[in-house]
Amino acid sequence: MLRLCHGRDEMKGIAGVFPGVCVALAVWCCLACGPGPALAEEGRVYIFMDEPLEPYVIGELGEVCHEGMSHDIVAEIFSRLGLEFEIRLVPWARALKTVEHGEADGLPMLMRNEEREAYMVFTDMILEERELFYYLPERLGDIQWQEFSDLKDMTFGLVSGYTYGEDFLAALDQYGYEVQYTQASESAFRQLAVGRVDIVLDNEATFMALASENPEWRETISAMDKPVSSIPWHMGISRLSPLTERVEEINDIIADMHGDGSFEAIKARY
Repeated sequence: MLRLCHGRDEMKGIAGVFPGVCVALAVWCCLACGPGPALAEEGRVYIFMDEPLEPYVIGELGEVCHEGMSHDIVAEIFSRLGLEFEIRLVPWARALKTVEHGEADGLPMLMRNEEREAYMVFTDMILEERELFYYLPERLGDIQWQEFSDLKDMTFGLVSGYTYGEDFLAALDQYGYEVQYTQASESAFRQLAVGRVDIVLDNEATFMALASENPEWRETISAMDKPVSSIPWHMGISRLSPLTERVEEINDIIADMHGDGSFEAIKARY
């Protein structure tokens, strides 16, 4: 029959006879207790995925992003958290899938919707951007819109995998707009520039960044006056990532950055 040993000498005896058992027990105790939060994150690099999209994410597919509005915002948040990160550049659909499957920790900034909320936790709003309709005045004249029905005969250039405002998506279903999808905003504007689509829907900052690289677009492409929507952008964190435990802290930092002007200072760089 086994009995428990209570004396120090008895413990020394067991340690001498079964040194491997004692080591194993010590290791088990450490694992069972687990490291503290700081130790658990020591040396970890949190992985974000995104596609190249100026001025937010600057770089080429297959690279690690080191520049752009989204990069600088994440850098400031993670600096205040005391954590390390990197943003890997892949096609947008792949970025979403890797986050959904827990192969990456999150996406720097995107719109929230019901589908994405199934596999991502969203922070509070970081930025709010306007979406506008872009067109060629040479082709359509000085066209403006008041109701979505005004544009029911137009062909739209949209980006596959992007989420647009709910009102526009409802109009898309209601009026059955003809749509040509591309893989990136730049491709959509190139289709617009050569007359393959009538209208591109995109956010203001993206067009301004693309027009800086394609200066002829400033002369040939115009935006309609009325915004389609104002889109709040959030950081999206995979529900399979341990970073979800820091969302409340991230939201506190976001509130501080709104208050101290950090977001406006970052936007002003671009």
